[in-house]
Amino acid sequence: MGRCLLREPLLGDLIYTKVEGDNVSLVRYEMATGENFSYCDGLPGAKDYTFAKDGKILASSEGKLYSIDPNGDKKWVELADFSKTVG
Repeated sequence: MGRCLLREPLLGDLIYTKVEGDNVSLVRYEMATGENFSYCDGLPGAKDYTFAKDGKILASSEGKLYSIDPNGDKKWVELADFSKTVG
């Protein structure tokens, strides 16, 4: 288990990071059954994640902010590039 533990805002389940070498994935722990399910791939280089109000996950890496919709296409999308403006 990685260092990130989140409460999924729509269902209330727990989301945690699973680290295997350089690969990171987000896993959903279903509170009602105690079962674990693959949720989505982690963002390369990111260790911290948070939920937006719409249920999307936000993370950053190398000065860029990304979003993924775990209930949609499950692809990381760059939202903003702060790499040249924030030190």
